[in-house]
Amino acid sequence: MLLRPMRRCVLGYNGARPGKGHGGRALFDGFYKCEYGVGDVFSRSVMYCADGKMLGGNSAFAHTGTYQERADGEVSAVITGKRHNFDPGIRTLYGSDTSRLSMRGRGENNVYRFEGGSLRALSVR
Repeated sequence: MLLRPMRRCVLGYNGARPGKGHGGRALFDGFYKCEYGVGDVFSRSVMYCADGKMLGGNSAFAHTGTYQERADGEVSAVITGKRHNFDPGIRTLYGSDTSRLSMRGRGENNVYRFEGGSLRALSVR
């Protein structure tokens, strides 16, 4: 998964909060454009990250989750995606309408790159 800061967003780029993160900045907090894929299924969404919580989605899925940022800059996250648009033309990452993912990554040049996988995939309608 790639997280790219959205620079033309009302929420701003890396909305730092005093007293958090490293050197008084919350490095990971902000509003991001996400690109991700599994096998031959690729998608995009947006994600807002602040105070250890993640909230986002796209036209087919809602994404919620939590993250932790370590002192060395590594970010670990657990995200749950749940389908809200049951259009059969929109493919799922793991063949399920509800998935829970775990990932780890770090930022470089305003881009966060993550690797991870499914904790579980549930077929829920």
